[in-house]
Amino acid sequence: MITERFFRTESVEFELKVSVDQAINNLVEHVTAPGKTPFGTGDAMIGSVTKNATHIHRSVPGSRNSFRPTFYGNFSDSGQQSKLTGKITLNRIIQKFIVLWCFVVALMAIWTLITILSNPAASWGSLLYIVFMLVACIVFFRLMINKTSSDVDWLKQEITRSANGS
Repeated sequence: MITERFFRTESVEFELKVSVDQAINNLVEHVTAPGKTPFGTGDAMIGSVTKNATHIHRSVPGSRNSFRPTFYGNFSDSGQQSKLTGKITLNRIIQKFIVLWCFVVALMAIWTLITILSNPAASWGSLLYIVFMLVACIVFFRLMINKTSSDVDWLKQEITRSANGS
């Protein structure tokens, strides 16, 4: 799907060496609830951990963390071991914001085109400006997503380490 490619969605599966309950307890120890990060701490995992709905993202102090990738997943039991499966993608609220923003700009371009076509004396400059604005928005959002792509590996490593109790 286009949105999965644009937002760099990646399916992941963590094979854990501990039971589901132990993995949840281990992760809860390392994941901080949103808004509870102490001032001056280093990089941290922020989110919520439950068996059926886990979401975790990296928080970097002094950085706007909106475009950081987020893991969304759930635990499953396989005997003595467990699995944590899900997807790493851009925060879902930010995804909706980007889609809405680009949709509104595209609607502005269509409205301007209709206005220009209905009025032969109208200037094409405003349409070109809006199309340029749409392209600039898409490029900006894509650059911000690419800028945090290294966080995906960090997130995988930290989730694996924390869930296994290392």
